Amino acid sequence: MKALVFTRPSTLEIQEVDDPTAGDGQLILQVEATGIGGGEVYQLHHPGQRDFPSVMGHGIAGLLDDQRRVTVDPVTSCQTCAACTQGRRQHCSTRRIIGIHSSGGFAQQCVVPAENCHDLPAELSWEQAMFIEPFANAVHAWNVGKATADMRIGIIGAGAIGLGVVAQASAMGTSVIDVAEITPSRCVAATELGATSTLTKLPAEASYDVVFDAVGTPKARAQAVGATANGGTIVLLGLESEDPGFDATEVVRRELCLQASYVYLPDEFAEAVQLAAATSSDWIKNYSLDEVQDIVDDFSIGDYTVVRAALRPQR
Repeated sequence: MKALVFTRPSTLEIQEVDDPTAGDGQLILQVEATGIGGGEVYQLHHPGQRDFPSVMGHGIAGLLDDQRRVTVDPVTSCQTCAACTQGRRQHCSTRRIIGIHSSGGFAQQCVVPAENCHDLPAELSWEQAMFIEPFANAVHAWNVGKATADMRIGIIGAGAIGLGVVAQASAMGTSVIDVAEITPSRCVAATELGATSTLTKLPAEASYDVVFDAVGTPKARAQAVGATANGGTIVLLGLESEDPGFDATEVVRRELCLQASYVYLPDEFAEAVQLAAATSSDWIKNYSLDEVQDIVDDFSIGDYTVVRAALRPQR
């Protein structure tokens, strides 16, 4: 089969690789679509402990042998440690993510755990399914941030995860959902999902109860600190930079709560399957295996005109 192989930092190559083989509790998935977003671009330039060669792609949807249309929760854990038995699989020391620690959806087929497959609603397109995994991150962020509908919500960044926070806030009936985003196409998507306003920057005097930073640059984190009300919460989701970017003494004096958010729980992923119905297929641009480098290059230089990109490996 064909796969887009991550051969070394910043390099993807189309290669012929062996068809995967399923083990106990595993299934072979014919990959119909895999999301391409900021996470993939970050991993390309910051591979961390990833082994080479590897196959990326963790926001996956496709067909099983019985022709079921499914999406795959890519997170697995040991299920036996204290964190797992307490319902905190994201804290498992042996947590693994398909597309990072094992071969993912940047290929025509991949191996997935049977228990991690979720049926797609018949009315949900492959394109809409590309929002499920980032929306699961958003649902988790909403929960760990203890956000409620009566709070003033600020969101920095309207990529797929930021849009997920908009969708979640809107679904909860939140009346103030302000989004800081500079790309017009993403502002339109945020508005259609329920954002009450889009701005180039959250105003410092706005005093939001919860601010979600879905970008992760030093400037975005500093903006979050400035825009959050005294005693409020900042939920950190973005991974763009290791530099925190804010004055820690201000955080202390204003009693701000810094809450990190990473991946999600199984029920949050299931909730995101339903939440993705609020998205539009028109926000997705599809790419074949030999076209992916084009959108990766665009994202790498900060061109986020495409709201969400999808690899279609069968094309």
